[in-house]
Amino acid sequence: MSSFEIILAILGALGFGSILGQLANEYIIRRNNRIEGYAQPIFIKRLEIYEGLYNKITEMNELLTKVIEDKQYSKDERKELISSLVFDTISYCDKHDFYLNEELTVESIAYPMGVEDIFYMSDAEKKDAIKRHDLQRRKLKKMIRECSGITKIEKLFFDIHKPKLDSDLIKYFNSLKKKHGFIEK
Repeated sequence: MSSFEIILAILGALGFGSILGQLANEYIIRRNNRIEGYAQPIFIKRLEIYEGLYNKITEMNELLTKVIEDKQYSKDERKELISSLVFDTISYCDKHDFYLNEELTVESIAYPMGVEDIFYMSDAEKKDAIKRHDLQRRKLKKMIRECSGITKIEKLFFDIHKPKLDSDLIKYFNSLKKKHGFIEK
């Protein structure tokens, strides 16, 4: 038995145990209340920033599709469009780096890189590159949702409400997600 445990035992025998317990409990409760008071506004701010990044990736996809498919752009114009997307993402991430996960920032910035080369690939290579890029986009959006905390909140709501989502379309959708590795089998 340590000296600390002996002192606690003596204080408990003398009737000081409940007083110490109440003081410790009060300290812990107040500390937790302070943490919760700070956590809510920080969570809201982070959610807004992650939502902005998510929307930026979604909007970016329209221009990336044009870079991949549109014959009107020269090689230099394609590079310039991709560079503008990269620098725009860097600017957003720099502005909000206090809240954003570093690894997610790197992935977000790199997301459009290399798309300018897809236009010049053979049909088979182009098909594979588009498929890889689409998978990269879906994974990136999933990571953004996870880093923001929204994935856990959705799971919590789902566990609380236990909605029964059942239709032929939902079954088909889930079978495609399983087939392509987006949910466990």
